[in-house]
Amino acid sequence: MSLHHYLDPSEFQRSLAKHVPFGGYHNSGKVYIAPRIDVQEAEQETVIQAEMPGVKKGDIHLGVSHDGGSLVLKGSNAREEKIQGHLLIHERHVGSFERTIRLPAGSEVGKVKAKFDDGILSITVPKGIKDSCSEIEIE
Repeated sequence: MSLHHYLDPSEFQRSLAKHVPFGGYHNSGKVYIAPRIDVQEAEQETVIQAEMPGVKKGDIHLGVSHDGGSLVLKGSNAREEKIQGHLLIHERHVGSFERTIRLPAGSEVGKVKAKFDDGILSITVPKGIKDSCSEIEIE
């Protein structure tokens, strides 16, 4: 008997979700695939790094939500090689993915910069106006 007879594919995929670069999460019975990220907030900027092994730069789409408060990261990757025989273990994500990242208040979304190098997308979002109230004169 081969190895694939011993593995429950759905249980196996759930157990790997914590350990692979493209993590999954469940919502209303659907599984969503999203790149794993690190977010670092400094005084002048927020830096987001997303792991995207096997994804080509041209297959990544980065935008700003309609309300301007989130970055939307979308993309896809494809398996280049043709599979011969039975696939016994399938840990790499193939297909489309999406991730929405909420930005801190005061982020200057019009000045976002992104760089893709060695499977890591680095996004820098400068901060502008601080969260504070301006005094309004009452007549």
